[in-house]
Amino acid sequence: MAEHNNPGCWVSSEVLRFLVGSDEQKKFVVHESVLANLSAGMKAFVETAKLEENTEIIQWAEIEPETADCLVEFAYTGDFKSPGFQRMATGQVVENYRKLHTRPQFGSSKVLEWAWEEFVSKSWDYNEKQMLYDISQDTSKPDALCTVAQVYGFACDYGIEDLKALALNKLHRLMVCFQDEDDIIKFLWLCADYESSDELFRTASQYATLTVGLFESKEPFKALMSEHPIFAESAFWWQQSILHQYA
Repeated sequence: MAEHNNPGCWVSSEVLRFLVGSDEQKKFVVHESVLANLSAGMKAFVETAKLEENTEIIQWAEIEPETADCLVEFAYTGDFKSPGFQRMATGQVVENYRKLHTRPQFGSSKVLEWAWEEFVSKSWDYNEKQMLYDISQDTSKPDALCTVAQVYGFACDYGIEDLKALALNKLHRLMVCFQDEDDIIKFLWLCADYESSDELFRTASQYATLTVGLFESKEPFKALMSEHPIFAESAFWWQQSILHQYA
């Protein structure tokens, strides 16, 4: 991983203390260089916060405690635990996660079945350590997708490309495993706020195309498609490309 994960780079660095969260607050400590070395945006934030906050504890209300936990773990280790995952023993043969998902029911639509397999087979430039993590078959924890999506959004805001790519990889794996329906709809709402060129926007709109049969009768989903026409249009055009591809 990046140089900042080498203890020699941060062990003598100043320790910063933060109070994060708006409603539910939490304190955490982290070495300054660990955060500053994540990205130029993160370095600028640390330097500005130290100048503006003339106290021992820096207030950071914009980041929620769950996101802060993931950020700090990633900063030190290059990975982070997330809901819906289980840690595997190093060296253990991990069954391909694609075999563990609960696939949506597409009835007689072969096109959607082919499209689902195409979606499942997406690959990324940055893959998490599959010898250490795999999807948990007990994925009942609510807000799994939304929690990791908040990490993705934070990484976008501060230009932390490795964390952004890792979060996207985890989100794709969670989508494939088909989580809680309410979580999925809330997650799609978050994704619809991104620019249409964003990779998570495109991936989520494709997922919405494949799962629309599950949610089309739900009011929050109908409101999503009504209030975010670009998101709905992106889903529609991907569906059209599938029809042409397999026609």
